[in-house]
Amino acid sequence: MRIEPPTNRKATMTARVVSCAAMLAAACALGLVFSGALATGQTVGNLVKGFKAPLEFFDPPHALQMRSYLEGSQSEMGPNGTVIIHNAKLQTFNVDGSIEMMVNAPQCVYDYGSHVVHSDGPLQLQMWDQNRAFQVQGSNGFYWQQTNSYLIVSNQQKTTISGSLTNTFTP
Repeated sequence: MRIEPPTNRKATMTARVVSCAAMLAAACALGLVFSGALATGQTVGNLVKGFKAPLEFFDPPHALQMRSYLEGSQSEMGPNGTVIIHNAKLQTFNVDGSIEMMVNAPQCVYDYGSHVVHSDGPLQLQMWDQNRAFQVQGSNGFYWQQTNSYLIVSNQQKTTISGSLTNTFTP
């Protein structure tokens, strides 16, 4: 029988914990870098390329169907937790997945806290239903509230309506 000298278990355990903690910290840092790159695209300074965000979904039984979606070519953080989106496209959908409305703007602001998308600049708006198309072009912006799909289009806009407006009108 061989008797070994007593070892300092506390020092051995501390060394193992420090070693594991360093590896864990490195793995977490690497994970954050990769998840940030996947979630937000490529970062150039404060600009992020390829912004895409489903804003809301329909209630069950259509819970997998998007109700609204916002995308842009670039985005950047704005004041008070807002996101400034460049070359923005806001889309709303019908339950069957068809596009209900599309708003294009060179720049808009998305406020996560209040669930609002707005712009003071130019816009193009298109809406469709079974019988007609509705288009608005203008230079004074819009305000869209996500919670109830409430859209306000500012004044000085040009509006075009095509399709049958009544039972007797055919363009």
